[in-house]
Amino acid sequence: MRQAIFTLTRYGMSYKLVCFDLDGTLVDHDFHLPAANLEAVQELRRRGYRITVATGRSRSAAQPYLDALEIAEPMVLSNGTVTFDPNTGERRVLMSVPLAWARRVIELEQTHPLSIKVHLADGRIFKSKDLPWPDEGVHFVTGELHPNLLAELDQDPIKLVVHGEPGEMDQFQRELSEMIADAPIRCFRTHRYYLEITNSHVSKGAALKLLLPRMGLAPAEVVGVGDQENDLELVRDFGLGLRVGDACEKLIPVAQHRLDPPELGGIQGLLRLLP
Repeated sequence: MRQAIFTLTRYGMSYKLVCFDLDGTLVDHDFHLPAANLEAVQELRRRGYRITVATGRSRSAAQPYLDALEIAEPMVLSNGTVTFDPNTGERRVLMSVPLAWARRVIELEQTHPLSIKVHLADGRIFKSKDLPWPDEGVHFVTGELHPNLLAELDQDPIKLVVHGEPGEMDQFQRELSEMIADAPIRCFRTHRYYLEITNSHVSKGAALKLLLPRMGLAPAEVVGVGDQENDLELVRDFGLGLRVGDACEKLIPVAQHRLDPPELGGIQGLLRLLP
């Protein structure tokens, strides 16, 4: 009874929605959804919490997990550039990367032994080089090969994803960060092998805030759970923010609590924090 009283006093009874990142939070690094995490989500739903996700994945790449988790709430996709409401079928593209800046990113990528994928607003994905990416065709869309991508790209993409070896990615990120210092775009690592570029005005947290009025919720009633830099606003800007694992130091000062990584059933720890 003392533990229950402590939980209710510290975290209150006001939380109504739990919003999870997928990869590295609910899903492990082998892209498995551990049974312990699925059971924890099901238990949260039995306790009356609404469940949704805010992921860097497109809807097609996220769909197997959305089905397993039985997500029926409006959700955030593609790192906050897209929202989708499964109840109405409404898909909204919030903001894109200006074409001129997308081309500059592609120009820089061409000077490195890396590969880039460009995600378009209509759901198509263009790939610059015929190099295999991990789990293409299984967990991620392979994309259409466009070796002359720089010349062929003629519209603002919603995001760009760069893939390569960690050392090359580190150098590319340093050069890109200098190039876009005053640009309306942002870059962040979502994995040691991946770097993503989006409009600087979008984030998972900002997109979720746009969804809350139609859900009848306030930011203070939301629990945000994530593990990487692209989850910063999701963890920081709501009623309760939780970081998973130790992958991203930027989440440490903004999270109220830490959960174990998904392969250790970390989401089970949330059951001890929420009544």
